[in-house]
Amino acid sequence: MFHRFQFEKAFLPSRSGRLRLPAPLLRFANQTGESRRGFFGERVAGRTENLYAYGEPVEVEVLPIPVEARPPDYYGAVGRFDVTARLDRQRVRVGNSLKLILTIAGRGNTEFLRVPELDDLKGFHLLGATVQRDAEQVVVTYDLSPLSAELEWVPSVSWNYFDTSPGAEGFVVFETQELPVDVVPLAEAEALPLLPGEESGAVTPGVDDIFDMKASASGDVGARSRAPGLAMKALWVALPWLLSGLAMGWLGHRRRSLADVAGRRARGAERRFRQALAAGAELNDAFVDYLADRLDVASAAVIGPDLVDRLRTAGVDADLAAEVQASVEAGVAARYGGSGGLNESAVRQLVERLEARGKGGAPALLTLLAPLLLVQALAGQQAGAAEEAYRAGDYAAAAEGFAAAAAAPAADRRLYYNLGNSLYRLGDLGEALVAYERARLALPRDEQLLSNIRLVRERLELGTGEGEPFIEAVAELRGRFTDRELLWLCVLCNSIAAVGLVLLRSRNAWRVIGWIALAPAAVLALEVLWLGPSRPPAGIVVVPKVALVAEPRGGLEPVLELREGVAVEVLSAEVISGGYGWLQVRVSGRAGYVPVDSVGVVE
Repeated sequence: MFHRFQFEKAFLPSRSGRLRLPAPLLRFANQTGESRRGFFGERVAGRTENLYAYGEPVEVEVLPIPVEARPPDYYGAVGRFDVTARLDRQRVRVGNSLKLILTIAGRGNTEFLRVPELDDLKGFHLLGATVQRDAEQVVVTYDLSPLSAELEWVPSVSWNYFDTSPGAEGFVVFETQELPVDVVPLAEAEALPLLPGEESGAVTPGVDDIFDMKASASGDVGARSRAPGLAMKALWVALPWLLSGLAMGWLGHRRRSLADVAGRRARGAERRFRQALAAGAELNDAFVDYLADRLDVASAAVIGPDLVDRLRTAGVDADLAAEVQASVEAGVAARYGGSGGLNESAVRQLVERLEARGKGGAPALLTLLAPLLLVQALAGQQAGAAEEAYRAGDYAAAAEGFAAAAAAPAADRRLYYNLGNSLYRLGDLGEALVAYERARLALPRDEQLLSNIRLVRERLELGTGEGEPFIEAVAELRGRFTDRELLWLCVLCNSIAAVGLVLLRSRNAWRVIGWIALAPAAVLALEVLWLGPSRPPAGIVVVPKVALVAEPRGGLEPVLELREGVAVEVLSAEVISGGYGWLQVRVSGRAGYVPVDSVGVVE
């Protein structure tokens, strides 16, 4: 017994030239032994052997689509097709929906051919279209709305393809038949609503237009300040633990000090000396009592020839010790009728020298901040002039002024918002998106800013992310906070953890709170100190179209074609090659180079 099988497989060439299809291989099994019954009565096949049948490779000559006689609106269809059109109904009211179904059937590249768009079908407004494709046909359903009751026909639809029939190769232009339609007029009191794209009496900010400028002089400080550097972030993250350690050390020192009677006596010596003088005590007695407290001896032991040695043992230098000895002797001599006596000012100076007090002046902060304040004042003047230009409709001057003001150190990030508005009015949607994203670094939850970003992305026909949902959710949550806010959250969690695990670790409740706070503190520290700084800067394509190439030079086949508004990761700084600047970027997992002026860097 013999079986004959025939298999068909269709190929769609993607380039012209001579292509070679590999030799086909068929593997089949031949049963050589008799079948038998299994343990449960099932039939078990006997012994088999594998056999192979080999075919021959096939070479195909793929010819390019000819340029001669090609229609200007060629739809890219290759093969043999038939086109039909029909309506889902023939009676419709003005302004209501009517479905025109266009069917393109035949053999050819149905997956890639383009279909008519019908944006300008006379007498009708296109509400939308859906396309269904399979291996044998393409079905397009146009949702049309008649604009007048005078319409009697749906106009014919023109379409073309390249016919590959042997001997008849050439372009074929196909016209469908006009389809009769009965359009019912509106009632006398009714009016046709405004169609999409028509002028209306009012617009909705965030939906039809952007929100207005923001006043840069108002709002929170976070919009005017930048996040600290990595070293400063690390210091802030470690600060709660350092302070907790210092507090523990101070508490231990405090306990030891309270137990040290001699030390407490010495530390209070100067205070008691001043109190004694204020109470009218004898200057010599107050000075002797001060020395006794400092040396932790009885007052009578101070008056003696060994005072210099006692002071030297306590760490006082020889000259100062000699002056103190002379003053004590002068005071004792004056008490017992000797000449001279102690001078209160001189004694106070000796006490201050013994206490080793130094006085210093505060730094001239105003002098240090003067250049920064001057820059901020100039930036404020530029922002004011830019706002006036924006109100006057001079958006080019407004954009220039806002850009200059935003470049100042610690500039208000609202200036980038206003810069984005000016660029949007000028039609530079890619540049506007870059400015808005720069503003979002400091204003991540500003609803007006987020609405403007959504509007610009809709104008650029940019979709949403299609990555892993969990990762997208985490990234969205991360984007709701500024770098400075994440740093303060990290400091707060670390402070709670440090208090619970270091300062109050002897209390069970606080120790549990400390361990609970340690988990978010570690996650936030990881984001602030490692994950955030390690992310490549974000960039946005600001030109209508740019080619991503494998090397920083022209004349190469593009890896990808990027259009305006597409977000990229900037992997390197500007690379000069061939007298031109290039940026290495990554998008959709592919890395390459683009001209430096084609991408606006957000960070």
